Order: sequence, then structure tokens, then C-alpha cells
Amino acid sequence: SKKIKLKFKSEENMKQCDSKIAILLATYNGEKYIQEQLDSLLDQSYQDFKIYIHDDDSKDMTVDILMKYKKMFPKKIEILEGKSTGSPKNNFLYLLGNVDAEYYMFCDQDDFWKKDKVQKTYDKMIENEEKNKSKPILVFSDLEVVNEKLESLSLSMNKLQNLKPNKIFINDLLCQNVITGCTVMINYYLRNLSLKLKECENIIMHDWWISLVAAKYGIIVYCDEQLILYRQHSKNNVGAKKLYSFKYLKSRLLNLKETRDSINKTRIQAEEFCNTFGMDDNYLIYLYSQLSNVSKFRRISFYIKNKIWKSGLVRNLGLIIYG
Repeated sequence: SKKIKLKFKSEENMKQCDSKIAILLATYNGEKYIQEQLDSLLDQSYQDFKIYIHDDDSKDMTVDILMKYKKMFPKKIEILEGKSTGSPKNNFLYLLGNVDAEYYMFCDQDDFWKKDKVQKTYDKMIENEEKNKSKPILVFSDLEVVNEKLESLSLSMNKLQNLKPNKIFINDLLCQNVITGCTVMINYYLRNLSLKLKECENIIMHDWWISLVAAKYGIIVYCDEQLILYRQHSKNNVGAKKLYSFKYLKSRLLNLKETRDSINKTRIQAEEFCNTFGMDDNYLIYLYSQLSNVSKFRRISFYIKNKIWKSGLVRNLGLIIYG
């Protein structure tokens, strides 16, 4: 695949931030839902934020809608120019690298933020920063899963997918990410560490990468509330699938190559982590990255010894059989 080299502002060239919180919104062909999302952002109870948007060369009316909102709310919305980055993860990393703020939140174009999402996430961040001065911090929450009309399908995505929000340590996150990017707030310290990434193509998603960095060098905090309406529709890049549904189990059984490939991608991502941050205190991560080169028995022994397990029996069976 085509390799994208993203250029980020250096700290020396950063302009003074215009707001405390930067909401980073990556868009691409999002005309159907983008207005509802923007309205939910602008209606937040906490307002010391600015929305930064980068569009990835949309072919529909997305940019026209964005320009209309920019004209109506010039102090709240800034549109970053730049060529298409080629993927959601690259788009978000481009935004993260070109915006200066104290805190950052990631925003998908098709969701709907509950009115107190920013306030509650920010409160949790401040509470933990007071106890952990100058430390990289990530805050995340649960989501309510809804259909295209924002009608509830499940009050908790964690329960729907049998995700364990306490599996946030480095050994947990190597093989599975339980942190959904659109729920996340990170501070400036974590942002700077995450942008040390050397090769974007070697990571799975921006939120997974940042979660790994936070687990290793900072702290991760869970806000046990559903602060987003997580919209499910036919064009979802990543969706919320019911773990034990017949459809899910069938897809896993019929796509064994996809399962193996997804596990292998976690090892490539782990190797990129070592390439970025060195080997000095990342030996566990390095060993995980090299598991494709050892026997199945040694792989399973490694999982057991280091407590590297996913959430749920079905996922762990897949890890044992195909990983």
C-alpha cells in the first residue's frame, strides 16, 4: 500500500492555542450526518473548545456544509488545509500534529455527542492531572449504540461487545484495544509522545497507538458513562458488532485469514512501538512482536505467562487457534 509521510508542526513553531480543548474532526464523504454531529458539538455544556477539521478530499457536499458552519461560527471552527491523507488514522494524526492545545478529543463525523460529554471528560482529566503532575493521561468512556435515526440499539457498547474497560495495561492492549477513539481525551504530554511515531502505516489505528503509549508511559482513566451516541450505518469504518451473534460467529469462522491477518497486524504495531521508543524497557513488547517466528506452543506459553488475553472466550479461542 502507498506509504504516507505525515508532517507535523515542531513545538518551536507552534502557535499559541486559541482554546483549552481541541476537538479534532476528520471528515470524508460525511454529508448525511455531519450537520447533526456539528450541532451536538456546538451545543455542549462546556464551551472552552475549538473544532479543528481536516477533510480527506470528499466527493459529496461535506466541504460545503463545513464551510457554511465555519462562516456561522468562525471563532469555534477552523478548517485545516492539506492534501488527502488516505485513511482515518492518518487524518487524525495529521490533525493531532498540526493543532496546539492543552487537551485533545477525537471526533467521528457520524456520531452524536451528549450535551455533557466534554464537561464530564474534562472533569475526569483534571481530577487525575492533579494527582499526576506532568504525566501523559488518557481518559475514555463507554458509548450508547444507536441506529441511523439515533434510536438506541444498546445502552452500552462495552456490554454489547463484552469489552472489559479495565483491560488497559500494556499486556492487555498489545492484542486488543478496548478504547474507542471518539470517546477519548488526551493531554499535551501524551500528544507529544504519541507523535514520535516513525511510520504511520505500521499502526492499526490512531486510538490504539495512543492507548499503547499511554499504557506504557502514562495512565489511562475510565469514565463509566455513555457519553456518545455511536451511530451504526452501512458505511461505518469501524462498527459495534454483537460478540455472540450468529452473524459475528459465522463471519469469524468463514474469515480465518482475516483473523490471522488482524493478529499479525498487532505484532507489526508492537514492532513499530519498539522502533519508535527503543528496546531498553520494552522487551515484553518486542517479544510479542516476534511471536510469528516461534511455535504455537511457545506462543500460547507466552500468552499464559504474561497474561495476554482478549475480552471474552470467543476472542481468546481465536487468539489461541490462529494467533
